[in-house]
Amino acid sequence: MEMSTIMLYCFLLCAALIVDPSKADKNVSKTLIPSAVAEGAVCLDGSPPAYHYDAGKGSGARNWLVHLGGGGWCLNTTIYENMKNAFAESCSTRATSKMGSSFLMTDFPFEGIFSDEKNKSYFYNWNRVVVEYCDGGSFSGDVDQPDPVTKLFYRGARIYRVVMNELMAKGMKDAENVILAGGSAGGIGAMIHCDHFRSLFHPTVNVKCYIDSSLFLKLKDPKRAMFFKTIFGTVVELQQSAKALPAECISERSPSAVHII
Repeated sequence: MEMSTIMLYCFLLCAALIVDPSKADKNVSKTLIPSAVAEGAVCLDGSPPAYHYDAGKGSGARNWLVHLGGGGWCLNTTIYENMKNAFAESCSTRATSKMGSSFLMTDFPFEGIFSDEKNKSYFYNWNRVVVEYCDGGSFSGDVDQPDPVTKLFYRGARIYRVVMNELMAKGMKDAENVILAGGSAGGIGAMIHCDHFRSLFHPTVNVKCYIDSSLFLKLKDPKRAMFFKTIFGTVVELQQSAKALPAECISERSPSAVHII
């Protein structure tokens, strides 16, 4: 893939994902993966993972854009209550919404870069996938047992693997060009799993990872810096995210600091 084409992809993906269901070109229904439950790949409440898929066509039939959804992180009840911060959310609360249960997810509006109209998106004829974010930990969690207090599950890394396996079986294994993208918390998920995603394909396949709004600068304001350090450090511990991180990465810095530049 030429550099100019890669830069074009990145430029187009840089636009914020702002969608209005009432104006969407297409509202795409969710696809559940019931078999994932047996593998322990479940949302916070134990429901199966879900994604939205619109098939590619013509010259784009062998190209894939896979987007990991975002939406911040959630904390266990004790830490959430101690923080008393308006920007924090408890996993117990999240589990009662579409951000923690696939049973509450609705159609996703494929607008913007997900549009199937040529004049609206470069990727209009690609296979376009939006993976719903329902684990509260950037697709990084892999905790064997449910939370002893809340009975919630932290299994985001398993969700990622199960969805990728399903997409490979759906035809992604024959891809020519593939992008793994993510915004905010989903962008961290794309960053964490980028190496694994690359390994799924033959070396001749063009594979790129795009991370949007998912890196955090070291802040001079000590209160704000401590807020992010506490939040992400707590998420890493709660979700046991270190399991999903590259060994060479966490050998140089704490697992709770991999998102900071």
